[in-house]
Amino acid sequence: MEVKMRSLQVRGRWVIGVAVGLGALMSPMLGSSAAWARPPLVVDDDGQQCGKASYETIAAALEAAVDGDTIRVCPGLYDEPLHITESVRIVGPVEGVNQLDCLTVDPASVAEFGDTTRLAVLQPPAPASTDPSEPLVTLDADGAELAGLVIQGQIDEVATMDGIYELFVPAVRATDDHSGYRLHHNVFRMNGLAVELGSNGDRRTRVDHNCLRENWWATTNQIMRLENGVIDVNTVFRTRFTGFEVGWGYRPTEDVTVRENTIRESGSHGMWVENSESVRVVGNHIAASTGFGIWISRANTDVAVLGNVVEGGAPLHTTTIGIAVSSQGVTPDVQARSTNIAIRGNTVSGARLQGIVAQAGSLQKGIIADNITFGNGVNGIALNMDNIENVVSGNTSYGNGVNGIGLNNNQNNVVSGNLSYDNGWYGIAVLGPSSRDNTIQATRCTATSSPTRGT
Repeated sequence: MEVKMRSLQVRGRWVIGVAVGLGALMSPMLGSSAAWARPPLVVDDDGQQCGKASYETIAAALEAAVDGDTIRVCPGLYDEPLHITESVRIVGPVEGVNQLDCLTVDPASVAEFGDTTRLAVLQPPAPASTDPSEPLVTLDADGAELAGLVIQGQIDEVATMDGIYELFVPAVRATDDHSGYRLHHNVFRMNGLAVELGSNGDRRTRVDHNCLRENWWATTNQIMRLENGVIDVNTVFRTRFTGFEVGWGYRPTEDVTVRENTIRESGSHGMWVENSESVRVVGNHIAASTGFGIWISRANTDVAVLGNVVEGGAPLHTTTIGIAVSSQGVTPDVQARSTNIAIRGNTVSGARLQGIVAQAGSLQKGIIADNITFGNGVNGIALNMDNIENVVSGNTSYGNGVNGIGLNNNQNNVVSGNLSYDNGWYGIAVLGPSSRDNTIQATRCTATSSPTRGT
């Protein structure tokens, strides 16, 4: 996978928007009424926080649980793998998780993530293996739910190879045999792959209001097919490689929405979509990713990138490209153009190279419209070679290092109704001997460096 050549070459203040009280935690969410629900199964590792708890381990409570049960996990340290095969809710102290600052770098605040007097911390049994054989948590039942846990320390340093693909054992795996999972108000930290998300699509699966910090990857579907999923209102901080991966060559995704997440300081990309259909990337705020803020790579259909804010970050120009469409994925020799891609209403600033770019041969019948691009190192918007039948309209591009909008050796594109000003060279540049049958219309251009460099 590009940066998924992962054998270690490469593979805001956090405020939870929904506060969940104890009453809400105790109410069933799997279709039973409160009158029919069994009392929760209470777990306390040392009997200090919940003296009358019936279980000392979560696994023991799972053995006693039936569909519809809630397992209440009291603060403590739980060194145990979990395999969830019943439709149960496992709920830790959500109120403790809500009080954490996911974006903190203050040592005293970071130490709070391990406070087992206030939080339920789940980690691998000691000594933790660098080549684990199974996930720390496996969700394998319709409607299984995790909330209020700190899940940490599952790192797989030895990839399993399947052809060209490197596969890693995750901290949490939601299998694609079931659906309707929910993971919310948790902390995932210092894992390799934090969440491997699968779903058969029968019911909506949701990952929301989590803090994912200092993992190698936040979520991917990796070996699982993912259908009918929502990833929303999470905070992702200092991921070593990529924040959210939606699909890749090994397994596709369909009908997935990624919305209103905050992603900061990813080592490679903020978000990556590949080999997917009907994906919506909406209203996310991505800053200071070293590679691309949002990468739409090969073989996608019907992807909408709407209303996101992508910033180069501090220091200026940390991010290479704000939003990129490319025909390449896991390996450079496997290429496929994406179709029906809409990039609308985004604000992209401070990227080292391009604000928004369709790389060579990557985009057909796409729309790049109503975006604002400014302060990027090269072009605000660029179509690079053999992108065909696209529409670039209604964009505002200013203060970029070279061109506001640049087309290089592209065919049959329409550029209309854009505003481009105060860029280093041209407002709009159409270059290259293979450029033909492009339409430039109703566009206003001004330039600072030379009054002759309009269009």
